[in-house]
Amino acid sequence: MRFSSTILAGFIIFVGAAGCSDPVGPPGNSVEESDLIFVRTVENAPELDATVVSFWAVPDESRSVAIRYSGAGPYPAGDCLTFTVPAGAITGQDSVLITIEVVDTDRFDFEFTPAGLRFAEGHPARLEVNYLWADRDFDGDGDVDADDDEIADSFGFWRQEQTGAPWFEVATVKGAEDPRAVAVITGFTRYALASN
Repeated sequence: MRFSSTILAGFIIFVGAAGCSDPVGPPGNSVEESDLIFVRTVENAPELDATVVSFWAVPDESRSVAIRYSGAGPYPAGDCLTFTVPAGAITGQDSVLITIEVVDTDRFDFEFTPAGLRFAEGHPARLEVNYLWADRDFDGDGDVDADDDEIADSFGFWRQEQTGAPWFEVATVKGAEDPRAVAVITGFTRYALASN
């Protein structure tokens, strides 16, 4: 099941009430990269149709882009990542060319540009990642056990402003039955699914 607009609207209100009008700033838990456990893809995950996608975001129209899994072989096609910029999010210019690049195809790890882009207050973008193809041995110790269950419950989006900088935790909603993680995004940086 997809997240309903009511659930997402409630999540946006929650983030705003928590004082996270600029989630790309310092508030929130921050850690060094070595302290994170990144969610990895399983070895037999389908390939991605593309590792770089771009689209033009415009002021008066909602637009989306997706990075999709290939439908070749025994695997069904489907979105790995969906990113939506709502109407009203772009101000002060006619349009912005947004590019998303998969940083590491073995992880759910994405770079968004142009760096430093900020969306209008009250009009955050929506980032959704389908982690159906996540390796359930989250800690990479060779078995799936209670430690992996704990990581499965706690992972979410983390952001990094530039290579080598600390990672900051981002408020994330995950579906109870649907393997999707959703976050509201007010500006650009690098985002990855991870746990600490």
